[in-house]
Amino acid sequence: MTGTTQRMLLPEATRAWREGVPTVIVMETGYDLSNTSTAFQQGTKTHLEQFADYPDLTDRSFKMGDMRACMAPFIANNTAGIDSYKWILFGDDDTVFYVDNALRMLETLDHTMPYILSDHIWFPTDLTNFDMSQYQHPNRIAPRCLPCNYTDPAEGPPSNKTYVGFRAPRACPCKPADVCKSDNLGLFADGDCNPARFHWFWPHGGAGMIFSQGLMRMRSYEDIELAVRSMGWAHQGAGDMAIAHIFWDEFGIMATDPGYGYFRPTINLFDPGWRLTPDGHDMGTHAAGVMDRFEMALQGWCNEECEDQLQHLISVHLGARESAWHHADVRKALKHHPSQAAADDEDLGHMHVGLFLHTRLALLFRQYSSARRLSRLPWMSHVYDTSDPPV
Repeated sequence: MTGTTQRMLLPEATRAWREGVPTVIVMETGYDLSNTSTAFQQGTKTHLEQFADYPDLTDRSFKMGDMRACMAPFIANNTAGIDSYKWILFGDDDTVFYVDNALRMLETLDHTMPYILSDHIWFPTDLTNFDMSQYQHPNRIAPRCLPCNYTDPAEGPPSNKTYVGFRAPRACPCKPADVCKSDNLGLFADGDCNPARFHWFWPHGGAGMIFSQGLMRMRSYEDIELAVRSMGWAHQGAGDMAIAHIFWDEFGIMATDPGYGYFRPTINLFDPGWRLTPDGHDMGTHAAGVMDRFEMALQGWCNEECEDQLQHLISVHLGARESAWHHADVRKALKHHPSQAAADDEDLGHMHVGLFLHTRLALLFRQYSSARRLSRLPWMSHVYDTSDPPV
C-alpha cells in the first residue's frame, strides 16, 4: 500500500486485519516517521512492516500519490524479494482485505501463473459514450477472463448459457487475444485487438487486486520504472488506470475474475461497491452496510444471499468520507473522539472514520469466522473448499 506522513493513521489502522502479513508501505520521497506515534514506530517490527519511497510525479497524474500507487507493487516486490511470497495484496490505505477468504479462494490457483485478480472493474454503462461520467464500478459487463480450471454449478449446461455482460473466456494467463476472441459485445469489432488503446476499463484500486508471483517475474523493476516514466498522459491519471495499462502494454496480461461472483449477480468478491437498486434505493453494499451485514449474521438474521456474500468477501473499500453518513455508530464514535471535539458536523474527519472502520470490520470478521469454526453457523457449500478457513 501507499502511505504519507500526513495519513499514517490509516496504514496503522490496517494492522487490525493484516496480523502476520508482511507489508511494504510505499511513502513519499523524504518521508519522516519521527512525527508518527510512538506506538506506531514500536509496532513496525511486530507487524512485519518495511518502508520504501518513490516520488509522486505530480506533473502527470490526477492526484498526489497516483503514480506512486502505480509503482507500489513493483517496489514491494523489489523490497521484499520475489521468493518471499506467492501473492501480493494490493490496495489503498482505506482498503480492508479479509485474508482468510482470500486464502480460501487462492488455494485453487497456481501462484507461478501470471494473474491480476479482481472482479471489480471500471467500465462505461453506455457502450456508445466513453466519457468518464458514464463509467461505473463494479460493472458486471466489463471484459475479463476466468481461471482456466474454474468450474461452477451455477454456470449451468452449455445449452442454457446466457451472458448478461461480457462472455469471459477461461484462460491462463488472461491475454488480450483471449479476450478479443471471446468478445460478444462487439468491443473489438474493427479487428484491432488492443484493449489499451481504448482506455476504458481497469480494475478499481480501492477495491484491491491480487497479483501473483508469476506476474511479478515477467519484467524487471528497471523496465517497469522506465515504462511508467515514459507513459503519455492518456495512459496515466489515476494509479489504478496507470497500472492496468502497464500490465497491458508491458506484460500483455489482463484481469482474471476469480469466478464465483461472475455467475451470481448479487455477489462481488472484491468490494461490493456503492450500488443502488434499479429504483435508486441504497443496497447497503458500502462499507457501513457490510458492517451491518456482519452484525446481522452474528445475530442469525442474515439470509442465504447475505451469508453467501460475506463468506466469499475478499475486500472492502472503506470510502471513509461517505461511510460517515451511512452508519450512526460511525458518527457517534467520531463525535466522541478527542481530535474531533471541534470538528464541523459536515466534516467528521475521514481518517478517523477509516480508523474506526478498519478496526470494527476486522473485529467483526474475526468474530464471524470464529462462529463458523465453532459450528454455531455453517459454512455455505459452493465452489471453494468450505472447510475451516486457514488461521
